[in-house]
Amino acid sequence: SIVTVPPTPRGCSVELDPTIECCEDSDCIFGNEVCVLRTCVDEGNPRFTLSWTGDDDIDLVVLTPLGTVLSDANRFDQASGGIFGEPGDQFGEGRHVE
Repeated sequence: SIVTVPPTPRGCSVELDPTIECCEDSDCIFGNEVCVLRTCVDEGNPRFTLSWTGDDDIDLVVLTPLGTVLSDANRFDQASGGIFGEPGDQFGEGRHVE
């Protein structure tokens, strides 16, 4: 299925932490990142991004075609080259991306 990402809010400004927060792709300081919901995330092919609003701590887990589980606990798969790019720490109410 195709997921539509909402546009960047008007008046977007990066004031908290420019190493992880963004308004557009060019705000991400590492060359392999894109801006998703005001958060810099690693680019990949394919790339899986989980986003939600609230105070719940939701964890993303990806099973590779070779059966390796990628998660916050296992961040790299040597066989596929898969990388679990973002830390899983989500604290408090708000918008989260993993």
